[in-house]
Amino acid sequence: MTTPHRRRRAAAFLCATVAVAGLALGACSASPHLAPVADKAPATQSVTVPATTPAPARSATTPTTPATPATTGPRATVVPAARPATPADPAGIPWSSVRAGWTVVETGQSPSNPTTGRLQLVSPYGARYTLATLPWVDLQDVSPDGRRLLATRDGALREMDLVSRAWRTIPSPKGGYGFRYTRPSGSQIIARVGVGSGLPSFIRFDRAGRTTLSLDLQDGAYAPSGDGRFLVTGWFHQPLVVRDNATGAVLRTVPTPGGYHDCVPAGTYSAPTTVAVRCDKNAPNQAYVSDVFLLDASTGGLRAVTHATGTGDETYGYVAALATSQGTLVMRGTGCGPGDTGLVTASGHLGTALVWPQAVQTPSIAGAVGRTVYATYTTCNGDDVTLRAQDLVTHQVRTLVTAPFLQARVIED
Repeated sequence: MTTPHRRRRAAAFLCATVAVAGLALGACSASPHLAPVADKAPATQSVTVPATTPAPARSATTPTTPATPATTGPRATVVPAARPATPADPAGIPWSSVRAGWTVVETGQSPSNPTTGRLQLVSPYGARYTLATLPWVDLQDVSPDGRRLLATRDGALREMDLVSRAWRTIPSPKGGYGFRYTRPSGSQIIARVGVGSGLPSFIRFDRAGRTTLSLDLQDGAYAPSGDGRFLVTGWFHQPLVVRDNATGAVLRTVPTPGGYHDCVPAGTYSAPTTVAVRCDKNAPNQAYVSDVFLLDASTGGLRAVTHATGTGDETYGYVAALATSQGTLVMRGTGCGPGDTGLVTASGHLGTALVWPQAVQTPSIAGAVGRTVYATYTTCNGDDVTLRAQDLVTHQVRTLVTAPFLQARVIED
């Protein structure tokens, strides 16, 4: 039986986890900082090589003698064999440059009841390319290669080929939500299924809708490793369990570290086998306070990232961690909603919180790639209206998209 105290803790955990887009299910890997990219592919170059006259074929009776050097003729330009031309993208998208750090954004005019959405592909530097205008869909995820989009509409799971703009429906479990592509390949999809649906609460299926793994985790949280080999599961008052991601078989259980009473997966980190974990401990004048650990799923080793005091700005501790090229980005916990974010110090505390200009309230972190952090600004009514990016070195903040209402999914490898 779930007690009111556990329901409050579960609600606070889910609220804080949802604030970091994709943390509960997704994978984010550290990537080199993206240098400015050109909006066109490099021009094809012709190559010149010496033309040669082939030596005559030797008959079976020809004695074995040193070969006569080939006669070298004038230099000639070699023309590459003709290949089918790649059709120009109708929106001029430089697909050879699309990679981690680009974002798929859907914008609408009516936050209360959006009916029509405009899908755009946005570069890390704010170049925007229209993909389609269509009936409003709920964005779920973008494949690691940035070529496919998952979205739901009217209870159906749909996939868009971003290059061809073609849509197709993927059979999915009834009551499924939180659809995410698997990493690193993006060849399958994972989803949570509502308790009471009669189905296992965790399901993985291929893009034809065939189930490849199902687990009954009840309300449990889960996070796959970045290399796709492991799946870490756990919930309050239960040990962390590392499973074989292919079969679901239990490989090891991970004891809760001393001084803490609960640990739950909080999202994929960066290293191939590393998963972020949130652990709770008792604190003065507070039901619990959280710290973030990094779990090496291949060994079961836990390493503390934060050391919250349970007082002041650290009353609720820390609830999430993201890898960047500048170090680990951590998020403070709050009663509900996103907390301040910043790079963690060597002593395990948030150093200087990131400053987001003109934000009505603390923005939600949409992702981190290399040295860039992406965040969505929210109105007092809770509607996302602006997507911005901040450089962790220069702290320059760029406005990428502003609209009456928007959704954003950052491409993360």
